[in-house]
Amino acid sequence: MNAEQEKLLQKKKEQYKLKQKEKAIQEAISSVVQNVECFNEKYRFVEESEKVKILKFVSELEFEAPGQLQVKEKCLHKYNKMYLCCLMGDCAMYDIFVFGRYDDFINDYAAWEYISPYLLLIDDDFYHFIYINDYGEIIEQQKI
Repeated sequence: MNAEQEKLLQKKKEQYKLKQKEKAIQEAISSVVQNVECFNEKYRFVEESEKVKILKFVSELEFEAPGQLQVKEKCLHKYNKMYLCCLMGDCAMYDIFVFGRYDDFINDYAAWEYISPYLLLIDDDFYHFIYINDYGEIIEQQKI
C-alpha cells in the first residue's frame, strides 16, 4: 500500500470513529429523553458555548478517581438554574450536558441516577456546584 492509500485509509477510519461517536451520542440523547419524565418540559440540552464553559469548569476540579470528586467543604447556596454533568456511565454521556432547574433535577433524581451514579450539578454562576455521589449524598461546594 502506498503512502496516499494509507492516508486515505486513516482518514476513512477517523470518519468512521466520528460517525460511531455521533451515533452513540444520539442514542444517549434518545435514552435521556425517554427515561426522564417530561424531559422536554423541564430541561434542554446545552448549546456549544455553554458546553465550552462547562468543560472548562470540570477540568479545573480535583478528582480522587474517575467520577469521584475530592470534596473539601460544604457550601450552602440558593440554587435555581443548573447544568447537569454525568461523571460515570455510558461514554457518550460525557459529551451530553443538560440545563434545568435544581428542584427538577432533585425530583427526577432516580431517573438521572439510572443514567449516571455520579452527578455534578453546576450553578449557572459557574462558581457553586453540587456533587451527588453513588450513595445519593448531596454535597454542596464552591469552586476554590
